[in-house]
Amino acid sequence: VVFCAHTGMEGANRLENFINGSLFQRKIEVELWRVSADEVPEDPEEQIEWLHGWWKHMDRWVAEHQDRDLTELLASEGRH
Repeated sequence: VVFCAHTGMEGANRLENFINGSLFQRKIEVELWRVSADEVPEDPEEQIEWLHGWWKHMDRWVAEHQDRDLTELLASEGRH
């Protein structure tokens, strides 16, 4: 399983945003985590808890790396 978290692409919600240069000179950070199959719980209920744990981990990572000024700007424009 590979998990991916990223920041710097806030507000880019259409393909056009990725090809029209609106992300040019933005700081984009990406973090990948690889988890071997033997670390994934076999029980479906445990898998749900395991996934929730990873989501929390990724949310913390994003919060620590997010550009607060950009996020506030996009929120004020109704884009976040």
